[in-house]
Amino acid sequence: MQFMFSVGEDNNKLDIHFRRDPWFGNVTIETKDETLLATGNMGFSFDQVNEYKFLVGNTDKHKIRIRHSRFCFAGGLFPQTYQVFVDEKEVCKHCGF
Repeated sequence: MQFMFSVGEDNNKLDIHFRRDPWFGNVTIETKDETLLATGNMGFSFDQVNEYKFLVGNTDKHKIRIRHSRFCFAGGLFPQTYQVFVDEKEVCKHCGF
């Protein structure tokens, strides 16, 4: 799964890229200039919900939370849901692998 979302106003706008490898579960979240979060192999997790939380912005700080949920049995065989929250407001939702 791969998607992008933007945070902030026009003059302080920040594009955030999310990538999750469907085979090994490695997650990378980054901006143009820096990696915000990178995980190792999470493909064999039994957790139905994972959350990735971090702060972005220099002058205007924003709390980001990405909620990744999947089916309880053989979750890798079914589409998974990714919800993106900025300052606790849902800004986008993606489904897929």
